Amino acid sequence: AVDYDLSVNEYIDKVKYDGGDIRQVTSWSGVEKLGKQTVFVRLFPVETSGDSFPVVESREEVLKRMGAEHCRPANVIELLAFGVQYPEKQRDVVIVALGSEGTYSYSDNSGTSSYSVRPQLSGDERGSRRAEWTGQSLYASKSLLAVCNVK
Repeated sequence: AVDYDLSVNEYIDKVKYDGGDIRQVTSWSGVEKLGKQTVFVRLFPVETSGDSFPVVESREEVLKRMGAEHCRPANVIELLAFGVQYPEKQRDVVIVALGSEGTYSYSDNSGTSSYSVRPQLSGDERGSRRAEWTGQSLYASKSLLAVCNVK
């Protein structure tokens, strides 16, 4: 079940992640307050083609593949709810939600910089779990979370 009324920080506190920098991101897009709902989700591995120099499929190709199976990209709240329900999955593969985009900003001696980022969950064999942000690029080592049976 997904509680769309919880904030990103409330989900992070609920799960007690070991680390990650997702709290540093402001204003996640793609999230509506819809109360508690049951959703069907699935992981779509990022596909590659070619042997010597693998080519990773584009975001548009992933969205087309999801749409063909009546799925849409999960948002940040759906990703964090997935992490609550299936904590072991993020130890096996890095999971990204393409349905939300946030802004990560930082300041240094050169001034302030901002980047568009996506939410992701990751972990390791020691049992560590992290809620992080990632850049816009897709990598073969990642899987994408989708909400399915949408019309």
